Amino acid sequence: MGMSRFQRAGAIGLIGLSAVFMSACSSISQTNADLFKGNNEMQTRVSGLQQGMSLAEVSSALQVKSDKFYKLDRAALLRAQFGAEPRISVDSDRLQEIGAELSRTEGYELSYKDITKSWYFSNFGTKIKNTVEGEEMKVVFIFKDGKLTETVTSGGQVNDVDRDSIVPRPADLVKLTRGL
Repeated sequence: MGMSRFQRAGAIGLIGLSAVFMSACSSISQTNADLFKGNNEMQTRVSGLQQGMSLAEVSSALQVKSDKFYKLDRAALLRAQFGAEPRISVDSDRLQEIGAELSRTEGYELSYKDITKSWYFSNFGTKIKNTVEGEEMKVVFIFKDGKLTETVTSGGQVNDVDRDSIVPRPADLVKLTRGL
């Protein structure tokens, strides 16, 4: 059973309106953007930290309240320390030793993100350009016996552009809706 003329006209009108109203859109994604002016400021503050500091001292030196730090579970802590989840094969004698070592180790993460995503349609909605720009950074602080032993920093500038992604033309969309 096909669509009536009224339904087809409505579908075409809806497609036309979406092309007008959605021709350019953007969104902003921020994490702790109120704490840092950018990646450079975050890196500068982190570089001033010294090994042996407590979490409270790190928090004070970074000028960040301690509730902004995210505590890592053991799996995330191991990934931060070793770059991947290590496979630990141990005999029963070493199991207690490794457990004791892990129980003395804590990790906390502090994230910063200020990303703008924008996209627009062109040629009556047949092509899309997606742009993602901004900065994103994560710092993991590793503490042993309550003292800072290591910081692991990742992130940087984000600049990603995806052009000319083909989507169905309005005429093709009308054909698709006839089957509904």
